Amino acid sequence: MIKLKSKRLEIIFEEPGERYCGPRYDWSSFITEIILDNKHQLLGVESTVSGPSYEGKGLCGEFCMDKPLGYDEARVGDFCMKIGVGLLQKKDEMDYFFADTFNVQPVAWDMTVEDNSINLFCRQELVNGFAYNLYKQITLEENALLIDYTLTNTGHKAIATSEYSHNFFCFNNRNINAEYELIVDFASKLNMKDRRLTCKNGVFLFEKELLSSSFCSDVNVCNGQVGSWTLTNKVVGVSVKESLSKPIKKFAIFAKPKVFCPEIFVDIKVDRGERFSWQRKWTVENDQVSIVHPN
Repeated sequence: MIKLKSKRLEIIFEEPGERYCGPRYDWSSFITEIILDNKHQLLGVESTVSGPSYEGKGLCGEFCMDKPLGYDEARVGDFCMKIGVGLLQKKDEMDYFFADTFNVQPVAWDMTVEDNSINLFCRQELVNGFAYNLYKQITLEENALLIDYTLTNTGHKAIATSEYSHNFFCFNNRNINAEYELIVDFASKLNMKDRRLTCKNGVFLFEKELLSSSFCSDVNVCNGQVGSWTLTNKVVGVSVKESLSKPIKKFAIFAKPKVFCPEIFVDIKVDRGERFSWQRKWTVENDQVSIVHPN
């Protein structure tokens, strides 16, 4: 466990393989707490129930959510590549599902820690024509957290996939309800099948307290706009804004009674010998204004 501190923020980072050793999330992506001004805790966990489908917590990223590289071509028993995790062994001819269990051959990570940053690097050697180098830098500023990524294709085949951060936010352990307001600055055609979630002029909120899980997504966001979202708890008076430096491929909202998770996906297409870089930035504000807590 590593702690970074700035003037206003503190984060807790779990080293690759320290706790999470599963086949889904990028092992180098677990930031399990963000604390603002020594008093506001901003992150939560997906579930208190143990199991392979409930290991999400804090900020945790995922590559290849749809399927690992080379999954369709692999035979049962062969290994295919999940960026940030390693190699997964294909166990049957069923379609890939991100929450399934797999045997994992993890990729090895190198890490260095400086005063305000963590540098991470992994090299995945050639398997079925795919190989890559991944460099990440986690940096803490006064009231902002930045993650810079560079993926280099060192294999023979082109890499086409996506990456996102599963943001498990819960401000000061407050339940998900109308206290939370999500604003996006891009024109999303979000599939609003869940009537508990309303949207008006780019403002999303759950009008009542959420008692079960909710999910909706937009797989064709605004013709590839660069954008951001801002999540505010109006009682706590704290907001978090995530900005993505590249066009958004997909936008989703996942929520449970104790977590509100806005997610923006980046489209990754890297030809052999090429590299692709992007940045995620979370900016935290405290406006010092709160409403009266509802009875």
